[in-house]
Amino acid sequence: MSSWREAYFNYKDLDDPVERHFFRRSLEFSKSEPLEDVYELALLLKSVQGDRDEWYYRGQRDADWTIRPSLFRYDVGDVDQEIRKLSSLVRHLQSELQVSQEDALAIAKHYSGVLENTAVRSWLLDVTTEPLVACFFASYNSNPEDVGRVCLFKSYEMDRYSSSTPKRLGEVRFISPSDVSRIERQRAAFIDGAHPDLLEGYLPLNWRFHQKEDVVFSDPDLAITEEELLWVEDEYREIIHNWEEDVWPEDIPPSKMVTPPHNPTEPVTPVDYLSTVKEWLADMDENYEDLNDDDQQRIRDLCQIHSEMRDSDEISMSLKSEITLKQIVSFVVGFAQQKDRKISFDDIVSRYWHESGGPETDRQAVKQIISNVRPSHEFTRSWDNRYS
Repeated sequence: MSSWREAYFNYKDLDDPVERHFFRRSLEFSKSEPLEDVYELALLLKSVQGDRDEWYYRGQRDADWTIRPSLFRYDVGDVDQEIRKLSSLVRHLQSELQVSQEDALAIAKHYSGVLENTAVRSWLLDVTTEPLVACFFASYNSNPEDVGRVCLFKSYEMDRYSSSTPKRLGEVRFISPSDVSRIERQRAAFIDGAHPDLLEGYLPLNWRFHQKEDVVFSDPDLAITEEELLWVEDEYREIIHNWEEDVWPEDIPPSKMVTPPHNPTEPVTPVDYLSTVKEWLADMDENYEDLNDDDQQRIRDLCQIHSEMRDSDEISMSLKSEITLKQIVSFVVGFAQQKDRKISFDDIVSRYWHESGGPETDRQAVKQIISNVRPSHEFTRSWDNRYS
């Protein structure tokens, strides 16, 4: 095989499923990440993942970048000024296009890159339903010394682990305006909701690959090219430039402001986790208010542990995600229900011991946080071996 690019197009040209099967079996994908280049990743996604409803992908040129909307990134200065700017553009788009505020937010996010002098930041996170489009954006304008990545969000899992009411941990919504050509060409959608610190914890899968000089994923047959994906329609270019030149800056009255669902300057707290855990308990036919005082305290301690883990750089994102928290709640409370007994703090500790067995997690950091929350707790397992 001369290159992964050649292998990708050879595989794509096969119509017979049997031939595709044996072609894929003949390949030797990289045994560990990062993959060799973006075409190896594209072939892996095309041959293994297939088409899945409610799967959303995001491509990033640098795997070290966090998953945070532009409004909440660390280089943002005056967030209030950024929101005023965004509000002005949203109201202008609504007036010119006769669209909802939700669609105007998505359009503002999507077309902000065409502005020459006025950058606009949003709390929306852009994703796509097409993994190969994510491969394009993950490799476009990249540095050959970097490692890129493509991330996967499963909307039904985000619904399952977030709150059903607009508390700080969710609800999470996906926005996708119709009849906007550039958005449709990119198969784009936008994640709205959830505190920005929590988005990374919803990722079940990441694929990383080595960036290569002058290697950008492209597939003209699928209209995945720079010309197709980045072309801006004259109508939207004119509307946005008119706003930039003639409307902004302007005074936006409070009634016209658009605001993010969650204040990113306020950290996620144990109280935030507890509000969501109460919903999960209700789904398990277990009312938190009906628990005895000791069981309520154990639930609060669990939320405290998870909150302190959230602030630790030594603990992997998968362990401190809301997915792991719900798995622990479901096991511990479900086991207590099954045995008709009280909730056990030992069960909570045991689950964290099992969940923290991966190579990205420092068990000693987890143990220390548990000890901070319950100094008198006696550990029955040895936590010295990280991978036991």
